[in-house]
Amino acid sequence: MIVLRLLRLLRGTVSFWVRGAMPEKLLNLCARRGLPVWGARPLSQGLCAETYADRYRQVSRLAAGAGLRTRIRKKRGLPFLRHRYRRRWGLLAGSAAACALMWYLCGHLWTISAVGCRTIGEQQLLEALAQRGLRSGARLSAIDPWTLCQEMYLWDDRISWIAINLRGTTAQVIVSECEPPPAVIDPENGCANVVAAADGVIHRLEIYEGQALVSKGDTVSRGDVIVSGVTQDEFGGVQLKYARAKVLAGVWEETAIAVPYEELVTAEDPVPVVTRGLSVFGKPLLAEQRPPAAIRSETREIRILYLFLSVCETAWFCSEQKTISRSPFEAKEEAMRRLHALYARQGDGVTLLREEVSAEEGERALTLRALCYVEKDIAEVREFSVG
Repeated sequence: MIVLRLLRLLRGTVSFWVRGAMPEKLLNLCARRGLPVWGARPLSQGLCAETYADRYRQVSRLAAGAGLRTRIRKKRGLPFLRHRYRRRWGLLAGSAAACALMWYLCGHLWTISAVGCRTIGEQQLLEALAQRGLRSGARLSAIDPWTLCQEMYLWDDRISWIAINLRGTTAQVIVSECEPPPAVIDPENGCANVVAAADGVIHRLEIYEGQALVSKGDTVSRGDVIVSGVTQDEFGGVQLKYARAKVLAGVWEETAIAVPYEELVTAEDPVPVVTRGLSVFGKPLLAEQRPPAAIRSETREIRILYLFLSVCETAWFCSEQKTISRSPFEAKEEAMRRLHALYARQGDGVTLLREEVSAEEGERALTLRALCYVEKDIAEVREFSVG
């Protein structure tokens, strides 16, 4: 449908009236001669239809031969616009210059973004790419993404994978960095045991170096040796090693959380402060002013003139202080939320398995006392010397 509309716009169309006895005869004659006519609809004294501008004379002759009269209602399309503005050379020259400028700009790169940078600075990566030809304003035909990727592997050995995706006049650089090598734990000629950092029940052992002295289900106390650095080889000889292991154990922990009934908290203001900045060809022209109390922001870009001029609209969410009043039930719910958040912040190495809680209601606050059974890594490397 879009292609058909574009074709009709380029060729020009004519909407016309047909009047006389039995105007539908014209439609039959046009169909027999292969003349394109569409959009026919009846009127009170005839009908109206449309055809291409260069076929209207043939349709008009057929109508006259059939004893019908035609009259033009409306003209649309490029041929009529060209005829109307044929003497306005300035407008035509400006249109041609605008098309030439558009064609020139569409053949260049204007926007570059990078995704996946962790230890490598994004600005540092973009500067390195700019030195190799991937910069704002570069010709798209002169950019070879595959060669650039190979050069970036040599530029920084932290890059394990990189891809450069060209979409129109924009480029997206996707980077995956290598995992950092593990820290060298074994000092030269060093010896160490893995001991328990807390009382608990062994759930799982992952021994990297050394000899295990306990097994799954055993109970250990703080300071007990779990993996010994003194090992025996297959011939019965004694070797001293720097023991390393991951020891997941169930540990009971006591936690107390107090939640006041009235508390002054700092919360996010739901109504943001909106600022706007102007950029030309991706370069900031008018910088945005960040509010002093802003804690986060959401930015959207509004294109005004394709890639040339854009407005960056930023919504700044600021912090505000307000007093929260809680009932004892609400205070207990907040204490439980803080308890779960406390263990969630400790990361994947700590899992809350069971909890036994009790609440004490005071005059100004509620105190939640929790006895939690958690699974955590209790391995602690303790060095020893051989005299």
